[in-house]
Amino acid sequence: MNPIVAHRGWSSKAPENTLASVKLALEEEKIDVIEIDIHMTKDEVIVVAHDFILGRTANGSGYISNYTYKELLKYDFGSWFSEKFIGERIPRLEEILEITDGKKELIIEIKKGANKYLNIAEKLCSLLRDYKYKDKIRVKSFNHEVIKEISEIESSIKTGLLIYGMPILLKEQINYTKTSFISMNYEYITKDLVENLIKTDIDVMAWTVNTKEDIENIKNISKEIYIVTDYPQNIF
Repeated sequence: MNPIVAHRGWSSKAPENTLASVKLALEEEKIDVIEIDIHMTKDEVIVVAHDFILGRTANGSGYISNYTYKELLKYDFGSWFSEKFIGERIPRLEEILEITDGKKELIIEIKKGANKYLNIAEKLCSLLRDYKYKDKIRVKSFNHEVIKEISEIESSIKTGLLIYGMPILLKEQINYTKTSFISMNYEYITKDLVENLIKTDIDVMAWTVNTKEDIENIKNISKEIYIVTDYPQNIF
């Protein structure tokens, strides 16, 4: 059975990257892993959200990095999804760690632009260093330099590369960044690629696989591929 990863929490049933979406994913025994995204506020609090800019999933505007955490708390991150979630606030990463509490593996995606969050690797490693379920944490990013930095600061944290498209020199990238998994757009995943990686103990994740047809295609490539999806219910 392919491991099931709830993308941004159970984001088809609750507003993405909120405590509500994570709690729903925790309650479903068939979901193996929960994935979230992180940013950093002006006062260097690590918060959970996907977009750099408020607006799509919150009733505010502007960059998250231009607000303090306290200022962000005045915005609603749930009502865009449904009235049921009015009043949902942006979570701190610590809150997610507290409620997951080692019950399921947690994948943390660092959203990092070129000039954003220059010390987020250090901040994240400091936060995770004494976390008692650190073995249940994985960190990934499209910014491979920040992944290399995390591997160097805290080698016990499992890291991975996010990739869109078909990479070249992939083994060299994995060795350079000292990572243990890759997460790729599902359309580029092939049987040969998966087999070559898995035999060298590199896990493979496919994102974001939402339709039943695409899910079946990934299953047919390998039962070891982690399926990252907004719709875990399409896999059960």
